Amino acid sequence: MLKLALIFGGGGLGALARYGVHTTVGRIAPSSFPVGTLLVNVVGCFAIGYLATVFTGSFPLREEYRFAVLVGLLGGFTTFSTFGLETVSLLESGAWAQATANVVLSSGLAILAVWVGHRLAGG
Repeated sequence: MLKLALIFGGGGLGALARYGVHTTVGRIAPSSFPVGTLLVNVVGCFAIGYLATVFTGSFPLREEYRFAVLVGLLGGFTTFSTFGLETVSLLESGAWAQATANVVLSSGLAILAVWVGHRLAGG
């Protein structure tokens, strides 16, 4: 139960952080390109790569706290970081075809799903 509560709290904080970064970047550097989203995704991917390694290596963290940060905080900040971590894990295990399929399918199907949802909603 503690793990779920920590993930829940971390997720809320991550979502607030994403909103804060996105709106701050939009005020500082207004652009039609989604700079705030790009920044969140890159920072989230760096953070999950770094922290997942540190939390299981040089600075071991109890599972519930590791999940609070990696699943909750970073999941609320950007699920793109999880996609990046899973793809790197596939690459490191030698599953190049699966990693490539993950990139192509996740990106392509996600964009297609957004387009279909947009069209179905009358856009």
